[in-house]
Amino acid sequence: MSEGKRLYVISMVFMGIAIGVYYVFVVRVKNQWLGLYPMSFSVWDIVWIACGICASLGILWVFLVFLPREQVSSPYVRFFADSFDVSHMAVFFLINAIAEELLFRGVLQYYVGVVLASVIFTFVHIAYYTKPWILIEVFIQGLVLGVLYEISESLWVCIICHTSFNCCVVWLIRKRYIS
Repeated sequence: MSEGKRLYVISMVFMGIAIGVYYVFVVRVKNQWLGLYPMSFSVWDIVWIACGICASLGILWVFLVFLPREQVSSPYVRFFADSFDVSHMAVFFLINAIAEELLFRGVLQYYVGVVLASVIFTFVHIAYYTKPWILIEVFIQGLVLGVLYEISESLWVCIICHTSFNCCVVWLIRKRYIS
């Protein structure tokens, strides 16, 4: 199995687990699909998406301006950026954003709040343990997504922001702006 297919299989399994956990801990408890249904994109949702993307890219910009480029990049992400085309990466990021947002904003934030969900979100990004600045950035991004969910009450807003941010980071890596 090729590396790309293996990543997709892992992502789909992760998404299946996330949907199952979300169903058991949120849908069955509240008897509704909190943050997912009904799915509507109001003007406010579009505003929150724009704000979330701007905040996420602003945070990234601060880290890129004030830290050496090698402190805010990871060899794992570099491998991913160099190995796959843009359409595969976008689908991969969308699948992972759905899974992560269901788990961290949909389930954990519901039970433990924004800050603790963001801390756990940071700890599961094990690929960055050797890069503490990236972990700090991940934590801040988790806070941004958590606040967006609290304001918008839509996981779709978080999913779109999360996917957009990941795509932008990989695009910057592909363009060699981030080493």
